[in-house]
Amino acid sequence: MSKFLSIFFFSCFVQVVAQPVGIINESTGEVIVRSGRDIAFIIEGRIREGQKFRYWPEENQNWWYVESLDRTDKVFQGFVPRTRIQPFYPEFDPFCECQDAKDPKPVIQYSVGDRNVVICGGLLQKRSQNDIIIRHFTVKDCSGDTTIVSYGPTETCFAKVENGDLLIESVKKLPLGRHWVPTRIPVTQQKITYSNGNFIVTPRELVVRVMMPQLQVQLFLDELESKQGKGQVTGTNYKEIVDKLLTSALSGNENAQNLLRDADDFFGFDLSNKYERDYFPALALMEAWLKQ
Repeated sequence: MSKFLSIFFFSCFVQVVAQPVGIINESTGEVIVRSGRDIAFIIEGRIREGQKFRYWPEENQNWWYVESLDRTDKVFQGFVPRTRIQPFYPEFDPFCECQDAKDPKPVIQYSVGDRNVVICGGLLQKRSQNDIIIRHFTVKDCSGDTTIVSYGPTETCFAKVENGDLLIESVKKLPLGRHWVPTRIPVTQQKITYSNGNFIVTPRELVVRVMMPQLQVQLFLDELESKQGKGQVTGTNYKEIVDKLLTSALSGNENAQNLLRDADDFFGFDLSNKYERDYFPALALMEAWLKQ
């Protein structure tokens, strides 16, 4: 390779990696990328929650240029509203340090009582200064440099300050409403308070609440009955079946509860592989909910 080409490729590489990396800031879980700076332009692609992309900030523009990959790893470009973009903060060592001038880190810092705490982890969305969506994180006391509580990589949580307390809600995405729209709902809740010189961490409380039209649930269950042993419902994969069954069960439908308990045999799911990752947590959540 000639010296000129080497310099050219190096220059291009430097320009590429210099661009900031972002994730979306959108409660629906995805952002539409358009060919121009307006909703009238055609759709070039969609960026989903947790998906990283490069973006080009422009101070006087409300729409910023972005580049990302689709599900086939094909590059697509376009524009999204700047309000839907937030910087990507990588997942940190769970034993993170509190932020200070000598060792700045992109962590979230709150005041709980009259003490400062930080949250370090995989930030998914920052809905406001005191309201974030995060996973695999640790809450630390800055004054004592001690860990207050930690959550693992399998849980996604809302964290926010309410009345001087830090509220952490573990959430699960379930299909809800007339169109079974995937929606995050709180499953457990934990509160961190500071009183009389000590942090008080409440036990995790199950708070899941689901409301579903029972006629819709029954129509879904009737459809399931006609698909016994086939592992699918009108093209719907097993995970969607399990999620809909869980939603129906948590709405109080006893038939859905019994069917979820027997779903592996009824539909012929092979629980020896990937199916167990969705089936057993769903079953455990339903049984815990019924024991309340």
